Amino acid sequence: QGVDSFFDSRPVCPIPNDTGGDGEHPSNEAGRIWGSAAATWVAESVERWRSSGTLRPPGGDASTPVTRLLTSRLADPAQTPTQVLELELELVAKSNPGDIRTLSYTDAFSVFQYRLRNASAFQPRLSQCGVTIDPATDEALLYVLHWAVHNQGSGPRLTSVSARPVGQVVSMRISPLSGHPLGEPLATMPQFNDFNDFLAPIFLASNFLDERSF
Repeated sequence: QGVDSFFDSRPVCPIPNDTGGDGEHPSNEAGRIWGSAAATWVAESVERWRSSGTLRPPGGDASTPVTRLLTSRLADPAQTPTQVLELELELVAKSNPGDIRTLSYTDAFSVFQYRLRNASAFQPRLSQCGVTIDPATDEALLYVLHWAVHNQGSGPRLTSVSARPVGQVVSMRISPLSGHPLGEPLATMPQFNDFNDFLAPIFLASNFLDERSF
């Protein structure tokens, strides 16, 4: 049909990282919101199928729920990243999403580790973002969350950024994920992080939506 034939509850009932509980079950209020939205979606889908034999809403497109959700969050001009850094980074290591054929029907994101040389030249902005500089080497390690797997409805595929070779030097505009408008929705989606530096900040590239290309 060109559109998803299931109800995507993530935009309706997001569960942020600081929510108590197991992160799976919504509160009573959130449950009522989800139930109402799901029932409306079902009723509208059935009516469209009966009247036109299609699940596509009038003027609808074939974008995935993930793409629609992230695009809608970035469309709000009031939401802007708190810090933007333009840096030249060397790719050191990439998180491994494993066998993407086993992923559920969604997209997936992987953390890449980059090396920044001559890091002291970017002080104090790096310190404000929580990045630690090694005084012995004048280098810093930065972690960037990339869109590594994309699913357009025919199964997950690796994106072009996932093929970026270790050692490649890349110029990027990045901002801290913690202050980014996509931080909350991305927290509800599959993320692969093979690094043990849990206190280090994670960044997001300014062209994040473009990274879903193959």
